Amino acid sequence: MSFLRAVAWVVLIITAMLVIVVNARAEAYVFEGTAGGATESFFVANGDYELSLVADRPVDWLCSFTGSLDRVAPAYSISLGNAITVDQDDWKPWAVDHYETLPAGEYTLRISPETTCNWSFRLAPSVPQQSQAGVTAKSIGGESLCCIGHVTMFKNPLVRPVKSTTASIKDLVLFAAPYVSKPGFNEIGMGEIRIGTATIKEDVLQAHRCAGHAAFYLYVQWSGLGIRDLGKITVRFHTPMGDSVGKFTLTK
Repeated sequence: MSFLRAVAWVVLIITAMLVIVVNARAEAYVFEGTAGGATESFFVANGDYELSLVADRPVDWLCSFTGSLDRVAPAYSISLGNAITVDQDDWKPWAVDHYETLPAGEYTLRISPETTCNWSFRLAPSVPQQSQAGVTAKSIGGESLCCIGHVTMFKNPLVRPVKSTTASIKDLVLFAAPYVSKPGFNEIGMGEIRIGTATIKEDVLQAHRCAGHAAFYLYVQWSGLGIRDLGKITVRFHTPMGDSVGKFTLTK
């Protein structure tokens, strides 16, 4: 093979490689799901992307969302929300919408098993691609509709409930945790309230189900418990769907 012919083959090979690289388009991914954990892995080409996540209540009650987008190697994580509560006082769902420059690699969308919201996730190149026209949402997760959200405290529950992490010892409060269950599950549980290592109240949880939504709840009148020590309190719901925990502060 002559020198010029060898050079020509090298140029041809390099040109072919460049064509492959230029024609490799970044893909758009859309996933959606309901309550329960979910994972989905996919390859992301290097580039700038618009990342969006919307988590909304399945019904007119409250729900919890935790999720992340993780690069497999080298490890890197983008939080999509950690124990976010969307309740009846929110006019809008929980939303994440921003731009990310992502290096090429395998990524995994992870939705926590404690999630009780409906959600949708979208990752698309910041410059629209012609190949995106046919992209449709793929439903993932939700196979095990059995989970419970985080315990939330509401003050003034008999008039207009207000979500709060602190309460006065004079307050009547409502502790509530939304849940989703499979048919046949016993909707019964126990509530436990602790200050430090001391248990100050244990009681059977009430279960409320209406128009497709459900929640365990417990009313507490602090002044009726003879509490002297104030400060950090831990509320734990023990249920067939798992345990749910909330941490709050009790003041004068």
